[in-house]
Amino acid sequence: MDGTELALRLSYDLDGVTDREVFLDAVTASLEAMFPSESLGWVGLNPVSRDLEIRGTGEAGNPEVLAAVNRNMYRHPQVLSYTSTSTMDPRRMSDIIGDRDWLNHPVFAETFAKWNLSTQLTIIVTPMTPNSWNGWAFNRYRRDYTDSEVEAAAAIQPVLVAFNRLTGLATPHPAIVERNPLTRRETEVLQLVGEGFTATAIGYILRISTSTVRKHVESAYMKLGQHDRVTAVTTAARLGIIRLPG
Repeated sequence: MDGTELALRLSYDLDGVTDREVFLDAVTASLEAMFPSESLGWVGLNPVSRDLEIRGTGEAGNPEVLAAVNRNMYRHPQVLSYTSTSTMDPRRMSDIIGDRDWLNHPVFAETFAKWNLSTQLTIIVTPMTPNSWNGWAFNRYRRDYTDSEVEAAAAIQPVLVAFNRLTGLATPHPAIVERNPLTRRETEVLQLVGEGFTATAIGYILRISTSTVRKHVESAYMKLGQHDRVTAVTTAARLGIIRLPG
C-alpha cells in the first residue's frame, strides 16, 4: 500500500469521524496492514503533564509498557536521535544504535526485552522536541524493518502529517480564528496546498474531483484577497486558519 492508497483508505475510514479514539484506531488499523508488527500505535507527549500517551495494538496498550516508557523516554535512542536533529525522516532503531549496544541498553531491558520486542520503526507527524513527541511507533520481535518499508514510511509520512493537521484530533493545535472567512472544505484544501500536495493528490485525500479542488482553491484565494498560492497560504497561516509545516 503506497501513500496514495493509504490516503484513499484513510479518507474512507475517517469520513465523518470526530471522535479522537476512533480516529487513532482507524489510522492504526490502516498502518498495521502496511507494516505488520507485534505492537504498533500512536505515541504522543502531553505538553502539560509531560506524560506519554500510547494507544495501539499488542503491548502498546499495556499500562506497564506506558509506565516503563515514561520512565525512560529521555534515554530512548529514538527520542535522542530526533531531538538532536531538525529532520523528521522515519527511522529504525538499527539506524541509530548498533545491535550490541542496543541489547545492552537500559531502555531495551525495561521496555522491549520484557515484552519480547526488539526492533522499532518510527514515523513522527510533528517535529520532535523535549516537550513534543507525536507520531507512530512500530515494534517487532527480532525481524527488523526492511529498507523498502523505511521508504514506504517516508512516502506515507506526508499523508499522516496532513491528516493529523486536518483533523486536529491527534495533537493539540492553536485555535482557528473565530472569523474564518473560508468554509470547512476550503480550509481543508488550503491546508493541503500549504503542505505541498498537488490538486490531484488533494482530490485523492478528500475524495473529490481535481476540478472541485481547484474551485475551492480559487474561492479561498478570493475570500483572502490573494491571487496566488504563496500569498494565500501565507495569509491563511498568519490568520491562524491553517498551519504550515515546521
